[in-house]
Amino acid sequence: MSISSFVPAIVWLILLFLDGQYFACAMTDWKGRFVTVDKAAPQKWCEPIDENDVTPQELMLRSQELFVVSQVIGIVLLIFICVGLIVYVIRESCKQEEEMQEVNNYEMT
Repeated sequence: MSISSFVPAIVWLILLFLDGQYFACAMTDWKGRFVTVDKAAPQKWCEPIDENDVTPQELMLRSQELFVVSQVIGIVLLIFICVGLIVYVIRESCKQEEEMQEVNNYEMT
């Protein structure tokens, strides 16, 4: 199996984590409904229905932290795939250069 077959899946994961909503929603541990908050920048979050121990502001802060964690994961994955592709391209160009030198050496003899 070729490494290039994993690229679409990794790109999909990068987009998933950069969005942040899916990770934040998956990591919340309270029951709620998905709503849009229009305070500073419009953001969707899981507003709690019955959460007596913690205020909604604290839960929103936790949700925002999860957004940030998700986006950091997305950026790390993006860096990983970029570095991997750069290494792959460099290795392929070096391999082609070596093959050209072998052909030139063979023709000279």
